[in-house]
Amino acid sequence: MDALAITPMCLRVAFAMDNRHGYIPLWEDDPNYIEECQREIRENMAKCCCSNCDEENSIKLIDNLPAASVSNFDSIVSDKFTASKSYDLKAKYPKRHTGTRKRKILPDERLEMDKFKLSMIKELHAYYYTIFKRGGSLMPKHLFADEEAEAIVNSFHNITTIQKLRRVIGVEAFVGQLEWLFKWINVYKENRDKEINNKSGGESEDVLESQPSKRIKTAAIRGVSRVSLDSAEALDHAERSPTKKMIAAATRNSLALERQAYNDMERAIELARKVQVEGIIQAVKKDYTSQNLRILQP
Repeated sequence: MDALAITPMCLRVAFAMDNRHGYIPLWEDDPNYIEECQREIRENMAKCCCSNCDEENSIKLIDNLPAASVSNFDSIVSDKFTASKSYDLKAKYPKRHTGTRKRKILPDERLEMDKFKLSMIKELHAYYYTIFKRGGSLMPKHLFADEEAEAIVNSFHNITTIQKLRRVIGVEAFVGQLEWLFKWINVYKENRDKEINNKSGGESEDVLESQPSKRIKTAAIRGVSRVSLDSAEALDHAERSPTKKMIAAATRNSLALERQAYNDMERAIELARKVQVEGIIQAVKKDYTSQNLRILQP
């Protein structure tokens, strides 16, 4: 019936041909189409008013459908109806859902989100193997990888229900995936909030304890002038604590090595599976060949 959507022929004739011959005509020179048109003329059938034969009135019919009822439908079809008012159809259309707004990841947060992604991917893959046995043709990295994890990171603040998580990554690839991910994300959020609260509380106490009194400040200022050159040089050459950039760079390198090790392990598992499958195929071929040779032998 796909031809019905594109045929320029009379639809009344097309339906008749579909019932009698089992196909929709596409060309005027079709013998069955010509025969059906002649039959309608012999039977003195009324002029066809389908959308292909009377395109102008079909457009008017569509425009008047919002006002159609049982009492006026005949007048609408016969083009004798005049609408008394205009109709607004916006209320009948479904409301469009606003898209999920993505939040820009700041450079300071990128390192934490990379850790989040790597941990989520590794633990979801481990959960997958608790449901399905290893060695299958379908591996967890085919169902959930960096692309899906990055989508969760970009909509991290919007994921408050399983339905919103489904809008971000789509339907679940295996039973229980969305529920597991949603619980894992909530646990991560709770642990992060606790860590932030503990850190902010500890810093405020340290600030209060580290505030020197006015006497100490005055003594320190007076003592600065008595600091010798040797002590100043000793301070310059003293071992400095690592900066935030140095710590971030070290963490990024560690994450990259961990990600590379995990990917190497996944590739090794996939290679072993391919070797196993190839061995099975060769064994089956060999057995099949030997059976055929035994059959051919007299």
